[in-house]
Formats: sequence, structure tokens, C-alpha cells
Amino acid sequence: MQPKKRLGDILLELKVINEDQLKVALDFAKKWNYKLGAALVANNFIKEEKLLEILSRHLGLPIVDLTNYRENKMVLKLVTAEIAQKYILFPVSFVQEGPRSLLLVAMADPLNFDAISEVEFISNYKIKPALAPQGMIERMIRRYYLGIDTDPIEITPDSRVSPYSQLNMPLQEQEISFDDEGSSPIIKKDDRKRESTDSKIVEFSKNDKMAQDLQFVAVVRLLIKKGIITKEELINEINKLKHRNK
Repeated sequence: MQPKKRLGDILLELKVINEDQLKVALDFAKKWNYKLGAALVANNFIKEEKLLEILSRHLGLPIVDLTNYRENKMVLKLVTAEIAQKYILFPVSFVQEGPRSLLLVAMADPLNFDAISEVEFISNYKIKPALAPQGMIERMIRRYYLGIDTDPIEITPDSRVSPYSQLNMPLQEQEISFDDEGSSPIIKKDDRKRESTDSKIVEFSKNDKMAQDLQFVAVVRLLIKKGIITKEELINEINKLKHRNK
């Protein structure tokens, strides 16, 4: 039996990436616990849409649009939340192929045959793998398995430097306000003396970067949880700050 090809091998054969990019992505994936595809996208070696298109064409797999998904409780019960989170997959619906009903499963890594085998075992259905963006699959898992509608804040290696430290200002000398539309957070300097006891909440040492990062993440999580900003707006603002300070 011919061994199954891995994602990296497929992309190399198609000349979508080169050996150096694959090595960087593999090291990145191992260090930050990413799937290879997500690591390639995170390093801007390939766009996620292009990756899905190539895999769909090369593997003959459908791409599932989960934006208009309608909850199917019967299907959701066939796969546990633990398995869905472990393999980043989401059971979508039953599909008919000939006399058999197959379980259509959106997967971030449809080449993970261990995941397919395990889902087939626990669901007692033959699996039809499908492709979907990893972020969308994770969103569906949070919403339909965990009952969480907001996206988490993810500090990626590219954005681990807090916007506070990028502006070379101590955390206690900054505050978060909002732009004219009331949606995007703006970090700006506050020249006023802070004498209230409330300011002690953010009094960290300049060298205590971890504490500053934790403070930043906690604040933004609260803003997203309250619906004041979105994850996409946060990422856009971080990218603007990065480009501004280059």
C-alpha cells in the first residue's frame, strides 16, 4: 500500500512553497503548537484561501461554507467536544452517497487519518472529510459545543510584543480610548498625574513585560466580551502599530 502524502510534500510538489519555507513553518508549528497549514498561513507563506483551494483541487475534497450553518443536534451528538477540539474538526451534516449516509466533517487538516479513524469509530459512521478555514471551525466549536460566542484573544509570536512596549511607554502612563466611531481601541499617552488608588491596578515595573502583556490581554478580553471591539479590529490595530513603528 502506497503511503499517504503529507501536506508539506503536496505543497512542495506543487511548488507553492519551498524547502526553506517548509522548515520554518514546521519549526513554528512545533514551537507554538500550530497545525502545519496554520503555520504556513501565519508566516505569510500562503494565503488561507489559496491553501484551501489547492487542497480541494488536489485531494478532491469539498470546501464547506460554515457561515450559514444550521444547528443539527443529532449530528453534533456523534462527535464529542473533546474530539472536536483535539483535532479541530466540526461535524456538519449527513450526506447521501449511493445507499449510504456519510457524516460530513469540516476539518482543518483533512490529511489527519488518525482523526478520521477516531471519529468514524466513535460515531459509527463513515466520514466524508471537507475543508474549512481553521478559524471558522474553532468558532463553530466554541459556539455549538462550548456555548461561547466571542473569539479568544490569541497572542501570536508576531504580535507578542505589547502595543504598550512598542510605544516605549510604561503601562501606567497609557490609557485605552476609542476612535470617533467608538469601535477601535486607541492607545494614547496621559500626561496627568495619577494619584487615585485605582491607578495602582496597572502599576507594573518597566521590566515586568509579562505582567504588562497580561494586563493588556485582560483588558482587551473584557472589551471583546462586552462587544465593544472585535478580534479582527484588534488585529488590525496591532498591525497598524507594528507598521508605524518600523
